[in-house]
Formats: sequence, C-alpha cells, structure tokens
Amino acid sequence: MGQYLLLVYSKAASGQEDAYHVWYDRTHLAEVIAVPGFKAASRYAPAASAETGPGATGEYLAIYEIESEDPAATMAALTASAGKMNMSPALDLQNIRMELHKLITPRLERA
Repeated sequence: MGQYLLLVYSKAASGQEDAYHVWYDRTHLAEVIAVPGFKAASRYAPAASAETGPGATGEYLAIYEIESEDPAATMAALTASAGKMNMSPALDLQNIRMELHKLITPRLERA
C-alpha cells in the first residue's frame, strides 16, 4: 500500500476569511477524508518571518494523508465526489494549487 500526501494550497475569497476557516475546518476536511484512501487531514497557516511578515501570502495549506494501491483512482474518486461536497463561496477558486507526493523513505524521528 503506497503512502501519499496531497498538499492543497488555497486562499479565502476577499473579505471572507472567517467564513473560509469555519467552512474548511468544520465541513471540508471531513468531506475529503470520507473519500476512500484518505486517512487524515490537517491545516496550516503561513508563519510570520522577518522577510514576509505575518501571513503575507494569505495562502493556507491543507495536508491530506492518503494510503492507496492506486493513487490515480483515489484522486479520481476525490474529483467524482467534489460535486457532492458542500463548497463555500468563501473559497477563492482562482487560487488553488494541489500537489500529490509519494512517500519514498520511512519517517525518521530523533531518538
């Protein structure tokens, strides 16, 4: 069984930041991990840095953990179920990027 991470970068629609977070956290994450092959999900906000300041990009990251023999079929199942998901106008549909990554080394942890 292959292990994968789906990285999804997205932004809130203008003036919809609060609604975006409520929808993503309370609705969308659960809908995605209900798709067969999806095992877990978490979200991240941009960290402040001296170069960019706090949350300068306005872009958030959702990480979905996937276990699948056929990642193409898993992604096709996600696409097929998208029409049944409760999408929100608070999501800026013009600024979404997705990347699928395959695990190539076991997780290394400090002893």
